Amino acid sequence: MRCACEGWSRSGTDGGCASARPASGTISTQLLLELSDDPGVVRRYLADLHDVRMLLEPEIAARAAIQADPVQLARLRASLAEMRRLESDPDAYVEIDLAFHRDLAAAADNVVLAFVLDSVGELLRVSRKVTNMLGSLADVTEAHSRIVDAVAAREPEAARQAMRAHLLTVTGVWVLQDADAQVEAAIRRGDSNGNPRGR
Repeated sequence: MRCACEGWSRSGTDGGCASARPASGTISTQLLLELSDDPGVVRRYLADLHDVRMLLEPEIAARAAIQADPVQLARLRASLAEMRRLESDPDAYVEIDLAFHRDLAAAADNVVLAFVLDSVGELLRVSRKVTNMLGSLADVTEAHSRIVDAVAAREPEAARQAMRAHLLTVTGVWVLQDADAQVEAAIRRGDSNGNPRGR
């Protein structure tokens, strides 16, 4: 039987899956989400994902404010309207939320960046489903509205700060020192089948 950690390097002394990290060039989102039945392990990787988002997405928003063309801006506005319509349907809302961020990244006009985001697409979906269970979708929509307003106004610094503020609203969810039962229960319910690991 193949170990879930096969193809992963291990850190620490226990040699278990909890200390495994993806070996260079072998990362698999599905494998990552199947590492452990312990939602605390999944949370560790979602925390790392949030850190990556904090590094990339404010700059993506700033770049979009400089480069977005009328078609891309119209697509962002259409996604925003759909988000407002779907605030009572969290599962459908997640898909529009993901599409919004993909369209924003597309405006950055960087093919490698698109590949990077695609490579963690399923992790992004699980992360959104968890945070959406713990907060107000109306507040999330308003945060996206501020991003769109800044992009439309061609104000890169305002777009950068709007995205950063949006991401900071959920940073506390991923602070591992503050792990609690509510967050880990949400991770267990993190996909439409009730399990973030997609089984």
